[in-house]
Order: sequence, then structure tokens, then C-alpha cells
Amino acid sequence: MNALPGNDRNRPDRTEKERGERFPPSEYVVAVACLFFLLFPSVRADGQTEALFPRISLVPRASGFVKPVQVTHAGDGSGILYAVEQGGRIRTIRNGIPDSAPFLDIADRVLAGGERGLLGLAFSPGYAANGRFYVNYTRIPDGGTVIARYRATGTPRSADPASEEVLLVIDQPFANHNGGQIAFGPDGFLYIGTGDGGSEGDPLRNAQNLSSLLGKILRIDVESGSQPYAIPPGNPFAGRPAARGEIWTLGLRNPWRFSFDRLSGDLYIGDVGAGSFEEVDFQPAGSPGGENYGWNIMEGNHCFGGSGCDSSVFVPPVSEYDHSLGCSVTGGTVYRGAAHPRMEGIYFYADFCSGRIFGLAREGAAWRSAPLLTVPLSISSFGEDEAGNLFVTDHAGGSVHQIVAENTPPSAPVLAFPADGQTGVTAKVVFRWNTSADPDGDTVTYLFFLDTDPSFMGTVPVPVPGPTGGTSSAAGSGFPAALPAAGLALAAIFGKRKRIPASVAVLFLSACLLASSVPGCGGGGGAQVPATSAVTHEVSELAPGTVYYWKVAAGDGAASTESATRSFTTGPL
Repeated sequence: MNALPGNDRNRPDRTEKERGERFPPSEYVVAVACLFFLLFPSVRADGQTEALFPRISLVPRASGFVKPVQVTHAGDGSGILYAVEQGGRIRTIRNGIPDSAPFLDIADRVLAGGERGLLGLAFSPGYAANGRFYVNYTRIPDGGTVIARYRATGTPRSADPASEEVLLVIDQPFANHNGGQIAFGPDGFLYIGTGDGGSEGDPLRNAQNLSSLLGKILRIDVESGSQPYAIPPGNPFAGRPAARGEIWTLGLRNPWRFSFDRLSGDLYIGDVGAGSFEEVDFQPAGSPGGENYGWNIMEGNHCFGGSGCDSSVFVPPVSEYDHSLGCSVTGGTVYRGAAHPRMEGIYFYADFCSGRIFGLAREGAAWRSAPLLTVPLSISSFGEDEAGNLFVTDHAGGSVHQIVAENTPPSAPVLAFPADGQTGVTAKVVFRWNTSADPDGDTVTYLFFLDTDPSFMGTVPVPVPGPTGGTSSAAGSGFPAALPAAGLALAAIFGKRKRIPASVAVLFLSACLLASSVPGCGGGGGAQVPATSAVTHEVSELAPGTVYYWKVAAGDGAASTESATRSFTTGPL
């Protein structure tokens, strides 16, 4: 396996002793399990909450790259995408087609292979006017990390390799854990992700050492004209003796990819784990910096190396997963585009080894994460275009793909009144049909068709809003069933004198299974079953003694489904 983006698959010996507490009686387990299903009927087996995450797919957009590690844009209104190749080239993509000539080629100074190479690209916030951009690469011959500035000129622009200005060099004691991401924050400063320097388990303890730039995210001012850069006065360790003022956060193993939410300014960090856990760390917008994410004392939410630790002094991750789901996290991006409203506000990230793409979002005060899609790609990075469309790079396949939300049309309306073939209908009719459910949670609207021609040729359909003008809700609610379930569960757990017998527990389990599978009983597995006759539309002045045909189409803005066609006959005057 290619080592990039930075998991050497360390697997230190770890033993965690169980507490040895007695396993609860079977009816206790049944009660608690049932209560869970009743309270959370919309949680599916894969951990995805249907109301929170959309179904997604990948659409190929460009190919022919050699080990791409980043895709981004310049923010200059050109619509051009830039793909960074690990070997030392940056290539442009125009209308889905890669340019044959590179935008920049510095392969002659880049030490590439494994986790080394040209690893990061960030354009100046004023690039449209000044042509400046910045790169992060490991240099020939020693593999030291270089942060350098270049300039692009001409129409169309191309970069001059001779324009390099080296701003910062960080010695790397080992070949792995080089970090790689650079990005401008909302404050206009350049943020730099650095790994802990490599080897196994951070043997030099760089990540917790404030005199080392390794195992950190740095923040420097490269646009003010100070040479080679300035340290922003608000940096948390600026001016502290024996501490490097460039440090913004610490306690990171290998923050291969991080990103800022373009709307909120929040910072998300994908920190590649060691032998057991991958994690996503979070810093809210407006933070003064200085967060310590725990490495190499913590790995995710767990003490590293099998010994005890005080986790309270560290900032825990907002998401983690173990190595049953992958082995190397690729930090992603929050979607803020307009094309896929169901993806709005979701942070998408992935695992380099397994090809799993995850979604992460806040649900109330809690964070919820779920695997959304598994693809046969080595996802090395996420990136946006200027419109906020979201892309991933396939390191092994040399391609760029766009993440899109799949659309499922709403369920077909079921007509309720008039009944099919009904006679003697009056000249004024209130038509009724069921509410259509939309699996994606989109707003459903209806088109009402009425004609004496069963083919509806020339019919102008009438738009009809839903009963609330909003999204159809999932059928079945766990709340009513949860009340008696809660009582039984509490009785089973806390009852002192009269324990619930096993026979009752079996009946209780049966009821739970029914409740978790039958719509209307608190379950349905997240399925949405329409409510009958919830939508109405009134028509007056129908001709007497006439056969009419009618149908209804339900649409969600992207797709629609139609009801069956029904007929009725009006009575005489």
C-alpha cells in the first residue's frame, strides 16, 4: 500500500482490561435494546440517520493525472481547477479537460515518494490582482519541508519556477508524517499542517513540544510584506519563552488535510492515526488558538500505548473510527454549494485505504458521523471549486471526481376522492389524495390534471402545494410507543421486589421487533408511509352528465411520479 497520506500502520501492543462487572440479566438487555429501537426508529444499521445525511455518488470529472494529492481553485473568477501531482507538477483543468502543459513544474527540486512530494497549494486571497500562490513540498536532497511563494503571469496565467521565494524550511527527522496541507484562513493568514516528524509513536515527542514546529498547525502572515513572514500578534504562544510563535494548535500526529468552512470559518482537521483510530478534530471560528489535540498521549479518544492518561486536558475529536473501517483518514470539506441542498452544511471526509466516504454534521449539541459511500478509490484529498462544488482526488487512479447528492423522486400520489368510476358527482368537487413521501426529505409539490380526454392532451396542470408546503415526515413515531416502553424498561432495570420474568421479556422483545419494523408502531426503519387524503384541491362548474379523467403528479424539483388515472361522471342538472 502506498504510504501516503501518512499512516504507517503502527500497531503498538495494547491491552485494555475489562471492568469485570456482571453481565445484566437477559430481560434487562431486552428492555434497554427495545427502548433504544423505539426511541430511535430512524437510525439504520449502517449508522446513518436518514434525516441528516443524503445518499451520494461520485461523478468522474477529469483524469490523466499522476498521483494527484489536491484539487483546488484560485478564487479569481476563472472557473479553473488546479490539480497538484505528488511528483512536483500543478496542472489546470478547464471545462473538465486537463491542460497538457503544467501550470507549474518544480519536479527538479521535489523529493517525491511514499509520503513525500509536492503536497500542498494555496492561492493568495488577492491572486486575481497579484498572481501570488504558495506551495508545500519536501525538498531534494534531505526531505526537509519547504513553504515557498511563486508568481504567475500572462493570459492565461502560468507560473515561473524561477520566481520561488522560500519562506520557511522545517527539518524532517524521518521520511514519514510530513503533513502537507496549507490554506488561507478567513483572517487572511496562512495555516500550515505539519506532522510529528515520523517514525513510530512520535519518539522525539515533537507534537507536545512547543519549541518544535512538528506535530502542529502553524499560522503565519505571508501577505503583509514582512520578510520572510510575520508572526500574527494573536498567535497563542507568540512571545512565550522557548515556544515557537508560529504555533496555532498542537498535539497532532499527521494533519494531512484540513479545511475551513467557507461559510462559518470553522476549522476541521483530519489527523491520521497510528495503529487503532482515525480522528477528525475541530476548532470553532473565533477560537484564540492553542488547542492541544492530545497526540502522542492520546489517539482519538483513547490513551495511546496501553498506559493511563488524563484525557481532560486535551480537546477530544468530534469524530473517530477504528481500523475495521479503514486505516488512514483523509480530511475533507464542508459542502456550501447551491447545486445539492441536501448536502448543505455536511462535512465530507474519507479513508484513504478503504475508499469509504463519511458525512459529519451537528445534530443539536451532538456530532453525528456515518459512512455514506464506499468506492474503489484511494481518496487523497477533497477540494472545492469557486461555486462550492465538492471534488475528491484518486491518488492511485489519477482522476478527479465530483460528489453529488442522488435524488429519489417522491412516492406516487394515491387518489382518494372521487372514487374510480363514481357517478352522480356534483359540479363542485373537492378532490383528495394522499401526501407523497420524499426519501430525500425534499419539499413535495403537486400538479393536478383534469380533462374529458383520458390522454390529457393539451391539459394545463394546476400546481397544488402540499398540506404544509414543507417536507413530508417519516411515518410512525417512536414517542407514543416509547412511553410504555420506558416504563417497562425502568421497571425491569430498577425493580427491586418484582423483577420482570423471562416470559414477559420475550413478549416485550416481540413487541419491540414489531414496533421497529411496522410503520405506525414507532418503526419502519426510516421508511416514509404517506398519510391518506391529506391534500385537497377544489374545482367548480363541472359540466353535467360528463365523464372526467384526473390524475396527480408529485415532484421534488428534480423528478416526479404520477398517480394512476381515475374517472368519474357528473350527474344531471
